[in-house]
Amino acid sequence: MRKSKKIRLFKIIGGAVAAAAVIMAGMWFGHTRMDRLRARIGELTAAAEERQNRLRQVLCAARDAEPGERLGAEDLYIAELTEEAVPADLRLTAAEIEGRILRIPLKKGAYITEGMLVGDAPRDDERELRYGCIRFDSLIGPGDCVDVRVRYPDATDYVVLSKKAVYGLDENGLLLRVNAEELLLMDSAIVDASLFEGTYLYAAKYVEELMQDAAIVNYTPAPAVIELIDRDPNVVRSATEYLSMGLRNDIEGRIRGYEGD
Repeated sequence: MRKSKKIRLFKIIGGAVAAAAVIMAGMWFGHTRMDRLRARIGELTAAAEERQNRLRQVLCAARDAEPGERLGAEDLYIAELTEEAVPADLRLTAAEIEGRILRIPLKKGAYITEGMLVGDAPRDDERELRYGCIRFDSLIGPGDCVDVRVRYPDATDYVVLSKKAVYGLDENGLLLRVNAEELLLMDSAIVDASLFEGTYLYAAKYVEELMQDAAIVNYTPAPAVIELIDRDPNVVRSATEYLSMGLRNDIEGRIRGYEGD
């Protein structure tokens, strides 16, 4: 009887030890698995943070656009690319794109690089002005780059503005962006041209503006012209009207000549 009790007691103790061993093993396995899971979550989080840090915001076209079109804020949207996928000449801010015009077709969703755009980002002192006194031919259109030159009756020729983007053109003339210094040069050249019979301003188009360097501006206003402008600012408007009228008369004369033929 006493021996039977001892056997049962041993069995109970053995079962308890085995159960405890199983529970301890399960706890150890679960703890190890949780540690591995935590480590894996940490690795994934670090990888996600690293990828996020490598992302760069880029501006893409919100619609299809054609060469010569001007881009506005409504034509852009923000996308994200990994740093290594961002081209070196990619524009990253809307301020560097808005108001500029395309030189190539642009498809919706395409990101915008510097090479796709005409002209530089506008300077604080730049203004858009339309010049009706500049002669230009039918080959020039929005998005082209031109030099504005002045030619005198003795065939001497000077560059007034160099490699300027054409932002628009119509019967009222070329739309250009000029800064304060360029504005003074243009005013002087306009007055200069009105003072010498047979002198005129004209636009010369670049064949391939991406490959050609800008011409050197070599026009220098005469002191007498600067003095005249300072003395009477209205002289610029009068000179512009005079040149524009002469240009218009020249065009109409050509038309009549064609009709007579």
